[in-house]
Amino acid sequence: MKKKFFGSVEAFDTNWKKTPEANNIYWVKKKPINQIQFSFNMLWKLFHNIINNNKITGKKVIEIGCGRGTISSYFADNGYDVTLLDSSNTAIQIAKKIFTKNKHKAYFVTSTLENYNRFETFDIIFSIGLMEHYKKIDKPLIDQIKLLKKGGLMFTATLNRSLMSYLKAIVGAEYILRWLPIGTHDWNKFLKPEELEK
Repeated sequence: MKKKFFGSVEAFDTNWKKTPEANNIYWVKKKPINQIQFSFNMLWKLFHNIINNNKITGKKVIEIGCGRGTISSYFADNGYDVTLLDSSNTAIQIAKKIFTKNKHKAYFVTSTLENYNRFETFDIIFSIGLMEHYKKIDKPLIDQIKLLKKGGLMFTATLNRSLMSYLKAIVGAEYILRWLPIGTHDWNKFLKPEELEK
């Protein structure tokens, strides 16, 4: 019987060490050539449009739970002062290699959000695929808001609790493609938009 994956810091770090695709680079300067690159590129364009529409001129940005830091690569390439935060030191080392290869600059921090204690604030804070790993989201959301400058902008991209997300994130990514260890996601922790708004 396979050991259940519960989303601990150690389990995430082990996953980054063992996953063959962990070192893949999904940031591209030119036209995306596959679906994953296309998805990240479209997400960056969405973020960029929202930033412009809200007239956010500050350039300090932090990605919480950055992984390889694909969206942060887009921010860095567009002149932002980028900080990448992840609990997995392996993920941070992978992000450093990718940023070096792409000639992007950033500040890298190995820490959980709860233990991150630098006394600074950011114009833009974002996380992708992070909230669904918490049993209760109030504290991590508050911890992020504390890092946000007045008038700043926070993005939280997480999985909607739907049949489609179950099929893609659990059946597809964990059981069929084996991109993630079985048990990485708990569908009951996925968040509907109205739950996140509360």
